[in-house]
Amino acid sequence: MSLSRSTGTFFGANKNNASTTVTTGTNSATQTLGATAGMSVGDSLYFATAAVYRFIQSITSGTVVVLTASVNSTTGETVTRSLNNNATMTSAVIDLLGNTTSVGDILVYADITSTVTAGTIDIYVEPQETSGSAYTIPGNSTQGGTSGNPTLSITPINGTQAVYIGRFQPDRYCTATICNNATGAAVTVSLNYTLEQLS
Repeated sequence: MSLSRSTGTFFGANKNNASTTVTTGTNSATQTLGATAGMSVGDSLYFATAAVYRFIQSITSGTVVVLTASVNSTTGETVTRSLNNNATMTSAVIDLLGNTTSVGDILVYADITSTVTAGTIDIYVEPQETSGSAYTIPGNSTQGGTSGNPTLSITPINGTQAVYIGRFQPDRYCTATICNNATGAAVTVSLNYTLEQLS
């Protein structure tokens, strides 16, 4: 038996939730990015240098988005996909262990950036026995839902906060759901984990 540690993410490309960057800065509603993978019409994007949120009106290619309003962007500026007010997003089902012969724990962390202090960010961590099953921690929601009690409910600050969510022992699979619960503004959320696996 050997113990290994690895890291991964439910939401966000890395700990700072950096989704992509601006390829060529311009003052326009049409922006060219490194990639639009994972983005959808209606999503809120946060432009870090300009310090503004903009909504996606259309996605015209794998690198170009049209926003509902212009933004004066800068080449290389970080652009993050954020969670709109009262919106919910659920991660893909993640095969954490990769087999049925090992065991492991995950330590889950969140990085939340907000400009408001109202409402809550509700996080649901949902271990699963089999891919797509509704096996959850007692009292929590079923897969992809928010009908039960959240694993952790966080009051946002005007700024960025790093929050330890907890340690969980999934049978093999896991998914997570985040709900922007009446904060009144879009927030940027990254949810990451460290896996300790014994195999």
